[in-house]
Amino acid sequence: MTHAATLKIGELARLTGVSVPTIHFYLREGLLPPAPRKTSRNMAYYDPSYVTRIQLIRRLQDERRLPLRVIRSMLSELEAGDEGVLDLVQAQARLMPMFAGVEPGAEVDRAALIESTGVDLADLDDLEQVAVVTPRGSGKRARYSPEDQAVVAAVARVRSLGLGRDVFPASDLALYQRAISALVGEETRLFARRMRGAKLEFGPGLEGAIVTLGEIIVQLRQKLIADLLAGLRSDGKKARTRAGK
Repeated sequence: MTHAATLKIGELARLTGVSVPTIHFYLREGLLPPAPRKTSRNMAYYDPSYVTRIQLIRRLQDERRLPLRVIRSMLSELEAGDEGVLDLVQAQARLMPMFAGVEPGAEVDRAALIESTGVDLADLDDLEQVAVVTPRGSGKRARYSPEDQAVVAAVARVRSLGLGRDVFPASDLALYQRAISALVGEETRLFARRMRGAKLEFGPGLEGAIVTLGEIIVQLRQKLIADLLAGLRSDGKKARTRAGK
């Protein structure tokens, strides 16, 4: 910590938009280091670096949808001096709407989300239950980000194509959530280690590389599915051959 510890926890909450109970939770979970200055049992002061760190944690949760264990591991890289973690997350967040096909927009409430997407209430409840969709607030005060709106709209489109809840429960997306969270965490840590001591320069080259990597991931998934289908066809052909003998 290089700056004076002069911020009370209430000031941290005001500057970051994160509630005091949530900041206490981050402290308990080890996502934030202990207060550098405590004047009594219930009075502590923090320096401005906590503002940046809290905002990063929230971004990793809301925009990258990473579980706390992955966030904790990534933050340990920051403590080791790997500022590349922060640079990469910021670059990905800037470009996320581009490779996710999400149009810039404002948050909407639950009623507006249902009206605009036509999502089934049971599907929306399932998505929130497994934290694939993570509104800010709850009940009538819940607000859904453009990214959450895109996920909900995609599920509604799947339903319109005839895939019911018996074939594709919305909660199955938790599988993708876990796999993608692990992937994002690992790739960010790996990149940060390799970029140790260097500073990312935002520009067309970096932005193009991040978008292209996203496209490669889609292509790899398609290749794995094609390989799986080829294997199934081969197995079926062998079974028919044996049955004909």
